[in-house]
Amino acid sequence: MAREQLLDVAAGRLGLDRAELRRRNLLGPEEMPHSRAMTALGTEVVLDAGDYPALLTAAMDEAGRLGYPDEVARGRDKGQLRGLGLAMFLEKSGLGPQETADVTVGGTGAVSVFSGGTSFGQGIETALAQIAADALGVSPEVVRVVNGDTARMPFGMGSWASRSTVVAGNAVHAAALAVRDRARQVGARMLEVAEDDLDVRGGVVGVVGDREASVTLAEVARATAPTSKYLLPGEQAGLSARRQFDVAHMTYPYGVHIAVVDVDPGTGRVRVLRYLVAYEVGRAVNPAMVEGQLRGGAAQGIGGALMEELRYDESGQPVAITFMDYRMPTAAEIPPIDVLVSQQAPAPGNPLGVRGAGEGGITAAGAVLASAVRDALGWTESIRALPLTPARVKIMAESFPSGAGKIAKHGLSTDNGTNYGRGRRDMRAASMIQPATPRAGSSYVSKTDMVAALIRELIITGDLAAGEQLRQRDLAQRFQVSQTPVREALRRLESEGLVIGDTHRGFTVVEADEGSREENFQIRAALESLGASLAAAKIDAAGVERLEQLNAQMQAVGDDDARYAELNREFHFTLYEYAHSPLLMSLMRLLWASLHGGPRVLRTHAESVRQHQGILNALRAGDANAAAALTHRHIMGVEHLSGP
Repeated sequence: MAREQLLDVAAGRLGLDRAELRRRNLLGPEEMPHSRAMTALGTEVVLDAGDYPALLTAAMDEAGRLGYPDEVARGRDKGQLRGLGLAMFLEKSGLGPQETADVTVGGTGAVSVFSGGTSFGQGIETALAQIAADALGVSPEVVRVVNGDTARMPFGMGSWASRSTVVAGNAVHAAALAVRDRARQVGARMLEVAEDDLDVRGGVVGVVGDREASVTLAEVARATAPTSKYLLPGEQAGLSARRQFDVAHMTYPYGVHIAVVDVDPGTGRVRVLRYLVAYEVGRAVNPAMVEGQLRGGAAQGIGGALMEELRYDESGQPVAITFMDYRMPTAAEIPPIDVLVSQQAPAPGNPLGVRGAGEGGITAAGAVLASAVRDALGWTESIRALPLTPARVKIMAESFPSGAGKIAKHGLSTDNGTNYGRGRRDMRAASMIQPATPRAGSSYVSKTDMVAALIRELIITGDLAAGEQLRQRDLAQRFQVSQTPVREALRRLESEGLVIGDTHRGFTVVEADEGSREENFQIRAALESLGASLAAAKIDAAGVERLEQLNAQMQAVGDDDARYAELNREFHFTLYEYAHSPLLMSLMRLLWASLHGGPRVLRTHAESVRQHQGILNALRAGDANAAAALTHRHIMGVEHLSGP
């Protein structure tokens, strides 16, 4: 994820499309094989073969064909925070050092395969049966695979690290080819023909071009009994072979993930709408099985990227000790997974040309969803922590409200500046005080801090009314955490005087002391003056232009037009944004909420617009002192009205 986020950030700063920056930095097929001066798991890293740019292009074309960019555009047209993510990955598979397999044909024609690989649901039995059947020219239905039986195969290494098909599969392939050669050898004696004249197909060893001159594999197997006349003196009985496949270098499959997400700025929830995995597998022994592994891996990756987390409270106690607390994805959270299985780059390091497929669906899941969320929010910095829980995403949404990225070709470029057009979030969404840290992922923030901030805000804004009883279970479900941080947060808020605890009734909201209206305006003037001072040093020409557009819209509406209040609010909060202070933004939202919908003053719209223009002139000149003074005069130099 770190590398992919670095590429997204770099693309934004360079003004390049995210896919184009990746394409420029990919190795081309003419540069393969490519050796790296490093080792991985005891083997030298040699990127054997592949066409990375071609798979990137194929994945983008497939996403376009399936309508991913159009879906993002439709969502943004409706004002939704919708983003498209892109991530690439290189995986290692087929780790050695070896695997051994036995293949035997019995007197009934049944084929037995004994492998040291083990099955844990990945379908290795199916793959090995197909490999043996293809080599022997029989139906997979007559092949029986036995995995992990050390009495029958004592030299196995097991299944792990996407190695089973690569290593065990090639061992089975070699053993089955040896059995095939043995069958042609014995069959030639039985039919009194040359071995080169024989072929094995459909369970029959026969003369090429004359299928009447043939014997079945079952007959050949019976002809290898110890007393058979077809065995040479001292020749081993039985139609079987044992072969070992040794690994000198691992194979390196690669892939592309593309995803579309929706972000709810009010709750921080991320919903995955579309998901594509494009994967170079070298050769797919069973394409349906590969697709199933990729889809299952993507589902696991979505859970890890958005939900699953082992966390601890301030005292070091685990807070995810049951599956009520440790959240895992269900069918409700997993969208249909689109899969593009590529077989354009067979691995040259093994006879089958196969590459591992067990991890291709999960490897880039965190990176692609971080990329998509970043695009949806218009985030210009890197996302540094997973999972992207609602609490973390909500902090991001409140900390950097720059709007959603723009869709270009393939929907992969991002507008990393401020975009207030299509996809801009509703500024009226409830905020959350960010506890202690200015950016999600920059350092540890406990769930207790987050929950306390959420409840504190709901109390101050009146969403939780005085006298309302707070149920820990309901709050835990609301914030998607366990009850432990909720309980600790309520105790903290009790010390602040916002709630009161009772042994029988639990916690209840107390009457909040909002302070006098005049004091609130004084606080607002001080904070907003500080914000104007900070913005004067950071705002760009586009930001000043946006504020001027809002000011012009306010000038155009009448004194009785209800739109003026919303435009005025947007003007001030846009100014706060350019201060780039998440804490200031959160405090100002809380303060406006305490003023019951914002300040109401005795001043004409024309006078407010004129004063706004003075502030804008100071911002354009970069004069922090003048911007602060004019802002303070703008707020305090009028009579404040009471009531909504």
